[in-house]
Amino acid sequence: HWNARGEVDGWMAKPLGAFLLPLASAFVAMLSVLAPLLSPKGFEMSPMARFYPTMVATIAATMLYATVQLLRAAMG
Repeated sequence: HWNARGEVDGWMAKPLGAFLLPLASAFVAMLSVLAPLLSPKGFEMSPMARFYPTMVATIAATMLYATVQLLRAAMG
């Protein structure tokens, strides 16, 4: 964890740190794909259907960027 000044102020175990963000990213990706299928009956996806793939891709790209930066920081 980094504070507002960019200084490290928190740590976690290496195995947990190496796998937590990629696993969270995979979970969010799966949830994003399944969300339209699992939505309540009254939820209409059509107004957002054009934008939804872009939103999912943006979230995935952001999480990939965060994962790469985290691994780069961990490797020195």
